Amino acid sequence: MKPARSKHVSWMIIVVLGALIVTAAFTFYKGRSGERDVSQSQLLEWMEQESNLCILDVRTAGEYASGHIPGVINISHEEVSAHLDELTAHKGKNIVVYCQRGGRARMAQDTLVKA
Repeated sequence: MKPARSKHVSWMIIVVLGALIVTAAFTFYKGRSGERDVSQSQLLEWMEQESNLCILDVRTAGEYASGHIPGVINISHEEVSAHLDELTAHKGKNIVVYCQRGGRARMAQDTLVKA
């Protein structure tokens, strides 16, 4: 049985994801052949089970401040290439990239693939 705090944190994650998923697109990146879209339920499952996961929010700082998934990295899609050194620390991890509608996540994903 999970402690009450864990349930509260899980509930908060679900609420934030629910708000974001209305217009969000999650893109999973792992090498050139592992690119695919990820559902909200799949991401929640990975978050609970997988410690080898990096979630990259490529929205603007203002969008991030208005609500985000706890523990994610926020780098605007326009700045991903300038932060590749920072992201290298997550090279062996499964990376989920998300934004509000999907276009910026795909641009960031392209940058990661090229790097």
